[in-house]
Amino acid sequence: MAIFPAKNETIVSSHNAQNVISLLKRRTYNIELEETDESSVSYLFQGVIKKDSFRISKKTLKAENFNPLLIGNVENTSSGSIIFIKYRLMQSTKIFFAFWTSIAIILSLIFVFVKCNYLHAAFAFLLGLGNYLITLVNFNMHSEKARQSLTRVLNDQSID
Repeated sequence: MAIFPAKNETIVSSHNAQNVISLLKRRTYNIELEETDESSVSYLFQGVIKKDSFRISKKTLKAENFNPLLIGNVENTSSGSIIFIKYRLMQSTKIFFAFWTSIAIILSLIFVFVKCNYLHAAFAFLLGLGNYLITLVNFNMHSEKARQSLTRVLNDQSID
């Protein structure tokens, strides 16, 4: 079991790899170009698209701490392509999660072994567990939204 929530997915597409990359480029704001204009609002994702891989996240209007990073590789097959996708937490969210989980564990250990206060230790442990469950639920929810958007882009459907 991984410490941080993560998912892997494989998508089979009837488009060849070049078409998949082209579809993604059309709907992804390239963060390496650092250009801001009014057309950037029409993009669904932001990130970097390369020849046969991508690192993107769903574009949002406000901060979404659990918005996953989609790391993908596209490979040609005889009848289209296969897209291997990893959904991962953003680095800042990992740091936030690790910090507060560590604090909860340290407090639990202090309350058990130094203070011998099992009620406070249980409370600190439950706060850490709650932190993990909230992270897991929100990551899964945002991963599903990103997957649905990615599927619509790959199927070349209009996106509102």
